[in-house]
Amino acid sequence: MPSARCMSAYAPNIEDIKKLRSASQAPMGDVKKALVASEGDFDAAYEWLRKKGIATATKKAGRVAAEGLVGLFVDSDKKRGAIVEMNSETDFVARNEQFQALLADITRTVHADSAFIGNYDTAALNVLSLNDRNVGDFIPELIGRVGENLVLQRATTVAVTRGVVAQYVHRVASASLNLGQAGALVGLEVSKELSEAERVELEAVGKKLAMHIVAAKPRFLNRESVPADRVAAERAFVLEQVAEQAKSKPANVVEKMVDGRMNKFFGEVTLIDQQHLVEEGSPKVSVVLDKAAAKLGTTISLTAFQRYEIGEEQL
Repeated sequence: MPSARCMSAYAPNIEDIKKLRSASQAPMGDVKKALVASEGDFDAAYEWLRKKGIATATKKAGRVAAEGLVGLFVDSDKKRGAIVEMNSETDFVARNEQFQALLADITRTVHADSAFIGNYDTAALNVLSLNDRNVGDFIPELIGRVGENLVLQRATTVAVTRGVVAQYVHRVASASLNLGQAGALVGLEVSKELSEAERVELEAVGKKLAMHIVAAKPRFLNRESVPADRVAAERAFVLEQVAEQAKSKPANVVEKMVDGRMNKFFGEVTLIDQQHLVEEGSPKVSVVLDKAAAKLGTTISLTAFQRYEIGEEQL
C-alpha cells in the first residue's frame, strides 16, 4: 500500500486572502498557494511570494474596515505641524460637519502641545486639553449624536528650528479645515536663517516631497533608521537568493551582488534613497535636496516625516 502523504489541514479564508493580496498585490492564485505553504502565517506567506519574485521588500499597507479622515495643521511660520487620524464606520459620517469640526479642533490641539514632538500614544492623545476638557471626552458625545462608532486613531507632530515643515493633503474632504483621506508632513532643517523668499522656496520643495511621500509610502527616513534586525533579515534573504550563483563566483563579486540588492531594498523602504516620484526624471530624493541646498546656499537635512491614510493597517 502506498504511504499516505502528509497534508496540511489549513485552508485559507477570505479575510487572510484579502489581507495578503492587498499587501503584496500578488495574483489570487499565488496568494492562496503562499498561505497554504505557510499554513496561514502572514509573514511567512509574504516571504514565500518574495522568493518567487511576486512581491517586493515593502509590504503595501493593508486596509481595515474603517472610514474617516486625516487632519493636518502647520503653523504660519512653518516650524511645527500636526497630523491626526480619526476613524468612523462610514464615509457618510466622515462627511458630517460635526465630525470634521472635531477632527480639525483636535488637530490644532495636538499642534499646540509644544512640549511634545513625535508619535502620541492613545492615552496621551486622549488627555490633551481642548476647551478645558480632555480630548477623549468629546468622542463618546459625538458617537451619541452620529449613531456609529468613532476612533481617535493616532497623531504625530513634526518640528524644525530654522527650516520648514511642509504638508500635503490627498483626496481633500475639506479645504478650509485641511482634511483629506491621506496626508503627509515632512521636516526640512537648514543650517542658516532663511529670508522669506528662501523659506517659500524651501516650502515648495517640501510640499513636493510630501506629495511623493503620500504616493511612495516610505517606511523609514534613512538607512540608519531601519531596525538592525530588519536589515539583517533582508541581508539573509538576499544571500539565500544569490546562493546558487555564488557557488561559481569569487567572494568579492558575490559581495557586490549582495550590496546591489541591499541598495535596491533601501531604495524601496527609505525616503532619502527613493526615486522622487513628483520631480521630472525621478531623481533620488537625496539628489533633489542637495540641488535645492546648493541653490539656497545652505545644507538641508531631512529630519522627520509622517504619512497617514485612513483605515491603513499600521505595519
